[in-house]
Amino acid sequence: MFELRTALSYLIPKKGQLSVSVVGILATLVIMAITWLVLVFFSTTEGFENRWTEKIVGVLGPMRIVPTAAYYESPAHVLDSYSSAAGFITRRLSQKAVESALPYSPNEDAPLPSKLQGWYKEHGQDIPPIHLLIERLNNKKILWQFCESTVAHMSFPSLLAFPQKNLSQYSLILGFDYLSRDNLSSSLEFTSGEFASLLNKLHSHPEAMKQPLQAFVRALDTFEVIVTKDLEVPVSSLKISKGTHLKASLSYESEPRLHLELPSGVITSFSFTQQIPPVTISTPLQKKSLFLLPNPEVNESYSPLTFVPSAGYPVLLPKLSRQQGIQLFDSGSFLVPGTNSGNALTIPFYVAGFFDPGILPIGGKVVLTSRQAVLAIQPELSAQTPFASSAIVINVDMNALPQTETLLKHTLGRSLSHLFKVEQYDEYELTKDVYQQLQSEKLLFKMLSLIIIVVACSNIFSMLFILAHDRRKEIAVMRALGASKMHITTIFLLTGLGVGLFGSLLGSLLAGVTLHYLPEILALIGKIQGHALLHTAIYGEIAAQKLSISTFIFTLSAVSFASALAGCLAAMRACRSNVSDALKGGG
Repeated sequence: MFELRTALSYLIPKKGQLSVSVVGILATLVIMAITWLVLVFFSTTEGFENRWTEKIVGVLGPMRIVPTAAYYESPAHVLDSYSSAAGFITRRLSQKAVESALPYSPNEDAPLPSKLQGWYKEHGQDIPPIHLLIERLNNKKILWQFCESTVAHMSFPSLLAFPQKNLSQYSLILGFDYLSRDNLSSSLEFTSGEFASLLNKLHSHPEAMKQPLQAFVRALDTFEVIVTKDLEVPVSSLKISKGTHLKASLSYESEPRLHLELPSGVITSFSFTQQIPPVTISTPLQKKSLFLLPNPEVNESYSPLTFVPSAGYPVLLPKLSRQQGIQLFDSGSFLVPGTNSGNALTIPFYVAGFFDPGILPIGGKVVLTSRQAVLAIQPELSAQTPFASSAIVINVDMNALPQTETLLKHTLGRSLSHLFKVEQYDEYELTKDVYQQLQSEKLLFKMLSLIIIVVACSNIFSMLFILAHDRRKEIAVMRALGASKMHITTIFLLTGLGVGLFGSLLGSLLAGVTLHYLPEILALIGKIQGHALLHTAIYGEIAAQKLSISTFIFTLSAVSFASALAGCLAAMRACRSNVSDALKGGG
């Protein structure tokens, strides 16, 4: 208690101790500034990383079970290439899952090599590995689905925005059975430009697109529009003035119609057969209303991406495609090399929406579609084919990833762990390098921050050194009265800690205010320099950030350690002085 009271008395500036007071205030301000800088930087970085992770998980899923190299070499996989029922190709996991047993028939198919013959005699009647895995996942009540991927050439022969432009590119095609809430988290809002595109499509209402357009119209539900020019209500002399906000909805049964709710409560309808009504949506629609209907078969999932015979497969394109001029309901084809020279198979598709891939390295080339589309493009699964892979996506909350990973590894057990492995989102082939780089940079910046904090706390040592010199007689008196070196060290340690913690708490408070008003601060800096400080294409829309608790604890611990170290060093200097000399010399 004595040490604490003495330390508090040293912390209060006193008349005649100007040098100690100035250095103490300077030390507090420096620590406050360093704490503010570290907290703002790491909290903002953590916020951006969480946003990037959300987008990557929205495209690839939070966790996967994927085949290992041993699976590709296993007889259960290789056996397909000797089976007529399998088409003599090594098929994908989702294709194997629909069978009740291995496809090989000794009576109908060609003889197996000697190595496979022995395996087939011993294990030919066993449960196939994929069936055993699915059975275990279902028993554990784990929500999962297949994801198949391949690389394909996409062609857009005629774009709505650029009729004369023929756009084509190679893309990584990811096929799902349905879209989960993770997929929806990365989807983009339905914009006013796409609303105009929808109205154009409804006006022409091509028969090939009727089924997708009807599904889209049902998904829109009720929304708000702005009248863009004076509009006359059918079968009435009433006119709706330009700029009026109205509730609206669309229907498409025999013909597409727009329904507007007037201020009086009366609902009037407009047909698209004559002209396009002059309206536009007032605000972007919610992501879940983009083009999807709830899927009653799977909880928290949305409309299966099914093939429409007249229009093809629905695809979600990265936001870069929207910037290139591709619009909602544009159509195109996957080009698949044919068996005959010069011939190519075309598989039609239409654009059903857009998504944000975040900082995924090849995000601008990723396309989300139906799993059946991938099977139509490339049904064969091979370890030698780049990006042509099968996986089981585990739909789980991000907070439950560690527990789920442990559960899945236990579920695989000895019998399947050599054939399949569990991967989290930061371990995928497409994301591993990105997250390793992020972790390396965070470690580097933490090391630099620690060095800066230690250097900043040298001001505390200077303050305590001057304090020890000014109070040398008082320290000598305490020593003469029986105070040990430990008592003196404790006093200086508490004094250093007091300055360090006070400065870091002030810096934390300032950092919290800065993070709360971060969008306004960045906008002001961008206005001064003439362009945005952080580009939205990389960082997205900048929002207020939360203070990182882990960084706060790290900073507080580093400041406490450095301050305590400074106090101990100053105490060693104070205790080294001769008591009698200090008493004779005065204070």
